[in-house]
Amino acid sequence: MIKLCEVPIRTLSLALLLMLYQLPTIAGSINPDDVNIYKTIDKQHKYPNDSVVFIGSSSIKRWHTLAQDMSPINVIQRGFNAAKLADINKLLEQLVIPHKPKQVVIFAGVNDLAIPPTVSPSDVYDSFLQFVEIIHNKLQDCTIYFIAISPAPARWNLWQDAKEVNHRIKEYAKQHHQVVFIETDFYFLNENKKPVISLFAKDGIHLNNDGYAIWKKLVSATIIKPL
Repeated sequence: MIKLCEVPIRTLSLALLLMLYQLPTIAGSINPDDVNIYKTIDKQHKYPNDSVVFIGSSSIKRWHTLAQDMSPINVIQRGFNAAKLADINKLLEQLVIPHKPKQVVIFAGVNDLAIPPTVSPSDVYDSFLQFVEIIHNKLQDCTIYFIAISPAPARWNLWQDAKEVNHRIKEYAKQHHQVVFIETDFYFLNENKKPVISLFAKDGIHLNNDGYAIWKKLVSATIIKPL
């Protein structure tokens, strides 16, 4: 048996790097258990061909009335706690593309700004462009709907950055008919341009039932109804 101390450090390092390289890529901010649960559900359940995929951070996961709110549209709900847009991109080939949706709704990006290691608004925008590229490379007819980042009270210090992300994606959507920006500022900001506290949960980050009622109104009125 070869003792570890007898193995040259350079050889050991190379072997370790090769081993790590061969490990499956897991999105850094996303719990692998959640990914595996969704994979299991996908194997066990057949969704209608006209289903709309909703993917994103915990605000998508906590939308407990989503299926009811979007009826008669069929939905596939894929939300992840603390998910960053950059990491969601790594899961699209596994959790979105196989469903071949013609519509995808995404809410993500604020965690990229809020949870270390944080990134700039430009980086979040670039991640969104990557999201669009991955989807449209495989699903050319798919329309992507981006729900604007909300002015959450507990993350008010990030609002200027979030606004920049929203603005850049909104401008991009104007030039690309298969990308739709769903604006929400009008409802979530009061006359003083401050967050409407009554629309958020106690944590000041997520929406409460009243907040989701607004999302229901805006999203259901925007996505294309199935023929």
